[in-house]
Amino acid sequence: MLWNLFEDAGMQKNADIGKLKSLVDHIHAATPLNPKEFTEYVDYFSNRYFNPDGSQTYTLDGLKFRTNPTDQAEKAEIEAVLFKQVQSPDMVLKALLIILYRFRNNLFHGEKQMVNIEGQITNFIVANHILKMMLEKMKHLGMFN
Repeated sequence: MLWNLFEDAGMQKNADIGKLKSLVDHIHAATPLNPKEFTEYVDYFSNRYFNPDGSQTYTLDGLKFRTNPTDQAEKAEIEAVLFKQVQSPDMVLKALLIILYRFRNNLFHGEKQMVNIEGQITNFIVANHILKMMLEKMKHLGMFN
């Protein structure tokens, strides 16, 4: 439900990566983002997708990035944020939203393994926190009818 509200108000009911990035740029231009508001989410996904030695876990592959240059560039952006090589708040928020977009697409359009859905509960909780934060930012900008 939160994704539907987010997608409706921020991307005219048709989300894609370009629209996600544009939305973040719009929000950041109107009210500069605070990098501290994303720290716990970056830490969560960093720990989820990478081992302490920096090696990738199987779960990053679970986001199902295609092999085309655009998807691979997005994957590289996410890795840079999760390794904390990139810390600008707009780039961090873009990476987090791309992760959520991949979650959503994989859940509704990808391989469905409902037997394993219980293992996704924390992901859904974190995703909902990020979406609620985004909806608040969008509300303050008057993006809801």
